[in-house]
Amino acid sequence: MLDRFVGIIIMVKMLLRRSESLGKNGVMVISDTGLFFHLNRIEDLILYEKEIFSSASNLNVKIICACNMLDFVRLNDEQEQLLQSNHNKVISLD
Repeated sequence: MLDRFVGIIIMVKMLLRRSESLGKNGVMVISDTGLFFHLNRIEDLILYEKEIFSSASNLNVKIICACNMLDFVRLNDEQEQLLQSNHNKVISLD
């Protein structure tokens, strides 16, 4: 799954170059994490989130990670903490 992550960062960098050529200030990415839960790949999700956060921290990009609360409640306390530690804000919509 790590090779797919690299593809996402390459795509974000391409979008950033395009946005600069259009005179824009950056890019916003919305990432749906549902597939990780559907395939029961929670450890890959944690790795993915950690890698995206560290790679994108020096880019002019805002990333929103969307997670269904029914999936999120399946996480144990340690997994929840690891995911939340890779985000600037956590917003819950009920």
